[in-house]
Amino acid sequence: MKYKAKPIVVDAVEWTGTSESWAEVCALLPDDEDVIFRNPDDTLSLEVNGGQVRIRVGNWVVKSEVALGSFDGDVFTASYEPVLELGKGAADAD
Repeated sequence: MKYKAKPIVVDAVEWTGTSESWAEVCALLPDDEDVIFRNPDDTLSLEVNGGQVRIRVGNWVVKSEVALGSFDGDVFTASYEPVLELGKGAADAD
């Protein structure tokens, strides 16, 4: 039997190593947990499911309804496309 992935919408931020990117990543994470750390080499350490994930510049931090994780930039862009939201760059329907 074959299966296909269900379409899901995620919140995601690309880690670029900048202060602006750091603020966007932090805003994506839960307020009640310290789950991410910025390292001196511009990588991030993200605690996910009891383990740590290293996030390098160009990786994406992804938050869905059920999980928090990281994707390599090429994998992320091959798997996801932007969702236009009204009031955030999408034209209002007439």
